[in-house]
Amino acid sequence: MQVHSVILLYVALLSSFLCAFTSLGIPKQKCTKVIDGDTIVVGKKKVRLSHIDAPELKQKSYDGKPIGIWSKKYLEKLILGKYVNLKDTKRGYYKRVIAKVYLNGEDINLKMVKRGYAISMDYYGFVMNEAKRSRRGIFKTLGFNHPRVYRRLN
Repeated sequence: MQVHSVILLYVALLSSFLCAFTSLGIPKQKCTKVIDGDTIVVGKKKVRLSHIDAPELKQKSYDGKPIGIWSKKYLEKLILGKYVNLKDTKRGYYKRVIAKVYLNGEDINLKMVKRGYAISMDYYGFVMNEAKRSRRGIFKTLGFNHPRVYRRLN
């Protein structure tokens, strides 16, 4: 009976360790560059943050605010020079890596939307609505084209 309990405890500890290990996307890698509000360089890989779309660097709001620069600067403040984990990585249409980015267990993709510096493409819609209502980040302007529309027009 006692051996059985020890084995169960061992299995439980091992499985929780493995879950934590894989969910963090080990190993951590340094963010060496922020290209824009949804694209970074981690190690030597260009990584697109999944489930979000940030304004393009040259994009401005209808009232002339540099929302593309705001988005990039906020992401730089969060992760540039820091060690991050990539989770749920895959290759996208342009063969680039697409991933959720975590810093110390915090979902950076979610934080970009929550603070109003990126738009949710699908996954974080509930958080984006709150950012709009609270007029955070790019939502404190008089409005802007969706980044996808901006790219088509420019």
